[in-house]
Amino acid sequence: MLVADDNATTRDVLREQITAGLGMQCALAADGAQAITMLREAAARGEPFDVALIDRVMPPPDGYGVSAAVRADPALAELPLVLFSSSSRAGEEDLAKAGFVAVLTKPIRQVDLLHALCTALKLSTDLNAQSFRMRIAASREPQVKGKVLVAEDNAVNQEVVQAMLQGSGCTVRLAHNGAQALKAIQSEPFDLVFMDCQMPEMDGYAATRAVRALEAQGMIRHIPIVALTAHATEADRQICLAAGMDSFLSKPFTQAALREELLRWLPLSGEDAKSMASSGHQQQAPAAQAEGVEGLDQRALDELRALDPEGAAGLFNQIIQCYLDDTPKQIAQLRTATLAENIETMTRSAHSMKSSSFSVGAKRVGELARDIEAKGRANSTDGCHALLAELEEQYAAADTQQRACMTPPRA
Repeated sequence: MLVADDNATTRDVLREQITAGLGMQCALAADGAQAITMLREAAARGEPFDVALIDRVMPPPDGYGVSAAVRADPALAELPLVLFSSSSRAGEEDLAKAGFVAVLTKPIRQVDLLHALCTALKLSTDLNAQSFRMRIAASREPQVKGKVLVAEDNAVNQEVVQAMLQGSGCTVRLAHNGAQALKAIQSEPFDLVFMDCQMPEMDGYAATRAVRALEAQGMIRHIPIVALTAHATEADRQICLAAGMDSFLSKPFTQAALREELLRWLPLSGEDAKSMASSGHQQQAPAAQAEGVEGLDQRALDELRALDPEGAAGLFNQIIQCYLDDTPKQIAQLRTATLAENIETMTRSAHSMKSSSFSVGAKRVGELARDIEAKGRANSTDGCHALLAELEEQYAAADTQQRACMTPPRA
């Protein structure tokens, strides 16, 4: 973004707020004339600014003069402009008069700056600073191109992975188990497959072995297959590689981890292919406690918020609602299997619930499901009734907490 102000101290303060606080790149202009020149030069290079923050009172041209020049230039006419001023009287009149999308009063608070930028960039104004930084970081990442098959039986995980892949430029098809994945691979070409290891009917290992057999017979070309598994040990990795999988991604994973796999196996799209040498991967924002919502993993929630293509909360709400709809059914299945000492079903249900719970920030529910799964893998139900009772209590709390996180989508 561009900041224009004739006061050097104000420029430096705003640059710090924008770069360190919100993760955006920031260029500075010392007056209105320089701002207009910088905006036009950037547009001519094909690297236009996303938003400009303009001081109202500067040597001519002032903020209104800059706005008039921008609106009169076809190359800049759609640029969002934010006005800031020392006067608290700058408001709706200024917006109507000069086409600014927001007005800020100096000294500018970080929360007000964030709200104004969300308005300018047409993002949800419910985003916190960390979610905003993650969206900005994701927007700078190179886009890939390719048709990707995701074999995953958990509805919540399907929603999350599909959103991550589409946000990186992929075309996505879903399969609910290994048998469906195998059928899809035989009927249409894919550039990459993400294969969950634990699925009903045919698991990911069996499906991968069947795919490799078809390749050996010359019936299909080689397709890279990335394992999706909740187990992260070296032994698990070796099992995946022995089944014929090419790589390994441990659930729950971040968009950055997924992107590493995409860049490894898929070509870049368009202009990103030309600039790859100079593009780097953004570091994830540090974990933080939920703002006003205790008991949830805020980093996981911020990852989900950052997936919303328009920042309008629609996709975030959809994923959370999917979890809230699906989990009671899984708990009922888990309860029935535990009471009947059906260890196989108990283990499978706990495994699925563990993965989806971690993905949507219900950390304690995920931990308890993981403990029940571990009991099942040890061929035991000892202590599982107590674990299940606590899991149900924790899910009830998570249900309330997650509903508090959901916000009405923007109109």
